[in-house]
Amino acid sequence: MSALGVLDSFVRSRRIPSARGEPAGGDWLDQDALLMAVAAVLLAEGKDSQMTRQLLARLLRRGLLGDVLALLARTDPGAASLALQLAARLDPAAARTFRPASVQPRRVSADEEAALAEWLRLAAYAVDKLDAAHEDRHLRSRLALAWGRLSRIAAEGEAWLEDSDSRVRANAVESLWGRSDTQAVQLLARKLDDPHHRVAANAAVGLYLAGRPEAVSALASMARHEDHARRAAAVWAMGRTGDARFLPLLAEMRRSKAVPVTLLRNIVLARERIRQVEELPRETVEIRLEKIPAKGGLQFMARLWGGGSDNAAPLRPTDFALECNGQSVWEYRAWRSSLAGPDTLALVVAGDSAEHAARRAADIASEAGGAAPALLRLALGYENRRTDTVRAGDILGLGHGPASAESFAADPAGWAAMIQRAVRRLSANQDRALFAAVVERSAPEWLGPALAASARDCAAQGVHFTVLHEPAALEPPVLEALRAAGCAAVPAPGGGFAAALRVLIEAPQEAWFIEAPSLRAEDVRGVKLFLRSGWLRGEAEAQRAS
Repeated sequence: MSALGVLDSFVRSRRIPSARGEPAGGDWLDQDALLMAVAAVLLAEGKDSQMTRQLLARLLRRGLLGDVLALLARTDPGAASLALQLAARLDPAAARTFRPASVQPRRVSADEEAALAEWLRLAAYAVDKLDAAHEDRHLRSRLALAWGRLSRIAAEGEAWLEDSDSRVRANAVESLWGRSDTQAVQLLARKLDDPHHRVAANAAVGLYLAGRPEAVSALASMARHEDHARRAAAVWAMGRTGDARFLPLLAEMRRSKAVPVTLLRNIVLARERIRQVEELPRETVEIRLEKIPAKGGLQFMARLWGGGSDNAAPLRPTDFALECNGQSVWEYRAWRSSLAGPDTLALVVAGDSAEHAARRAADIASEAGGAAPALLRLALGYENRRTDTVRAGDILGLGHGPASAESFAADPAGWAAMIQRAVRRLSANQDRALFAAVVERSAPEWLGPALAASARDCAAQGVHFTVLHEPAALEPPVLEALRAAGCAAVPAPGGGFAAALRVLIEAPQEAWFIEAPSLRAEDVRGVKLFLRSGWLRGEAEAQRAS
């Protein structure tokens, strides 16, 4: 009998009675939630086995593969990639079953989960994943019974980590995959130095899944080890993570002289697996890099705007990859900031006069509603009907001070000077300032090239710069330059600038600090940051402040 058959018999023998006290009818594997619970756990092991193929075949027949892969990809894209790759061998159309992030995976009921809680490898899943365990006394009682059995195994765990047999040690390390608690992370970090290549590679994978960036540097170091077996294990582990940052390193290893057959085979498989992960559907988010220092240690902030459904798993440090001067950075740190949304708003709006434009800015903020009117501190108006000089109105003034106005040349340099003066005032008095420029189809031609320069100037001083634009108001090269400068360009169809502003202020966002301890800012010309989590993707680049 196959392993799946043993599980089938086990669950049948513990089928939950119906409300009338009669055994529940039907094949348990025909119950979607139970089948998905088993599949999510076993496919997470990332192994090509007969049981894996049997599960995939049944998921395909029942139309559940997309749900399971969606659940799996949230925390382990590498395992989802292998499952999709194996499923495609059974049905070439399997890739089309992958569900978008907005689809809520089917939930497992308390009764269905209780049937699984007695099975050893699924007891931990029931404890970790089900909120129902806190509410349903029957489920809690079954989990309590499983806890005693698990505790006995746990007592042996650390001994197995030091077992004389490398296979026992490797399996003990693998059992920690999916855990990110302090105890598990400490054990995994300790086993990075295990003399056996498989144990060390498993430890690196476990740390990667726990979101620890030291796994990235450990794998890069293993890949350059003099021992062929250790390099081959590192390559396998890179493929298991599904992380595209390793593709250039794998290509470099492939080009090296006298590559052993085992290593070459692992490189080919790892690259195939990573590319499969890259084909998984993801939501795109805007990333803006801020406060790139001119000297000292290299540390900067990355803000993420928009994207990310409620189903997306929280981001981890390993979801970010860093390049400096076009080279991968293997040793880095990343941590989430507690910063909230903007605490002040500056609007730049065109009009017949500076005063008229400033009134338009106030009207847009008022129409946007919510926090926008209270956040508005600075309104800059510019005339777009004259070609020689432009009247710039600092009408509201920082902190609603006296009105003032000044002229500047109608060209990119004059615009940049105005923005720089305003940005200095904002950054000196506020922590989370947002600068939004409204661009209509009638905007002067010189404005487009000036926007990207303003975005870079703002980022260097920690101020957001965003462009709210009517469709077709900006040419594609200008939009591309804005994105390269870390600036979000938000379309406002039909002149709906107030709606775009409201979305901008209220959009979910995260702020992360990125640090490369071994690099000095003065040695860095430019940085590029990549985000590739189970559901999200994005990238941004910025130049070092001069």
